[in-house]
Amino acid sequence: WCEAGQAQPYYCTVGSIPVPAYDLTGPRTNSSTACELCPATTYKSNLNDTECHDCPEGYYCPIGTGDYTKFPCPLGFFCPGKTASAVPCPVGTFGTMNEANKYSICQNCLPETYQHLTGQLACKPCGVAATTYDEEGQSTCTCTGLNRIFQNSDSSCICAPETTFEALGKNED
Repeated sequence: WCEAGQAQPYYCTVGSIPVPAYDLTGPRTNSSTACELCPATTYKSNLNDTECHDCPEGYYCPIGTGDYTKFPCPLGFFCPGKTASAVPCPVGTFGTMNEANKYSICQNCLPETYQHLTGQLACKPCGVAATTYDEEGQSTCTCTGLNRIFQNSDSSCICAPETTFEALGKNED
């Protein structure tokens, strides 16, 4: 775009592109009439580019992104590419770095561990009284004793409500 009397044209800044000619409502006299922000999920980091590029895997690109490397996917989240915001790792998984240690990915919890919350950095152990039956990617554990309920808060197993147990020949509630 050019200002009146300007010999050299201006380029749209990073994170924005020229407004297509068919969308112009007047002359391109300043950045607000000549340029528009790159839409979310895209970026433009080179002044000479005239189009926005898809955001790569491992990063997220909000509207108007210039340098996508300023938006790395945080641990506990994943960014599959062409995404506007980081997505929390689902239950049964945790956030870690990929093999090349370049960006965050979600990985299943190992057997005998669980994660009942999204966006977490680690899984919790089931504890001595519970199991995942050697299954990975679990959101909870199962108590090994009868009539017991697993507690996600502290990985313990408590007695189920209204369960009667025999202890030394006596019934106890």
